[in-house]
Amino acid sequence: MNAKTLAASLALALAATPALAAETPRVDHIVDLPAVEVRPDPALRAELAANRIVDLPAVVVRPTTAQKAEYLAVQAMQGRIVDLATVYVRPTAEQLAERAAIVAREQAEALAVRVGNTLAGQAQAHVGGLAAMGN
Repeated sequence: MNAKTLAASLALALAATPALAAETPRVDHIVDLPAVEVRPDPALRAELAANRIVDLPAVVVRPTTAQKAEYLAVQAMQGRIVDLATVYVRPTAEQLAERAAIVAREQAEALAVRVGNTLAGQAQAHVGGLAAMGN
């Protein structure tokens, strides 16, 4: 395969991409293929070399000292995480009494508001009735 064939294949692939993108994806036809390694033929290698395109060796990335220290600190912290049994907390008698008093006060306030509203409505009706009788 030479550069012209490679360029033509690339152009055809790029031209076909919008047509494929418009098609709805069909998940049931996805197939896992084994890894494929592609190596250029000698003619393409010569052309690439002539155009000063070179193959680079594999790149190895090593973490910095700071990244290593951070990783080790995270590992040490995760080593100190402990699962504890479930803890049940029961209120004291004083806390129960305080909560009961709060609930009773809230209920008394709500009852007072309802009684007040009822009495206000009755008084308004009574005043409205007296006004109607006076006319």
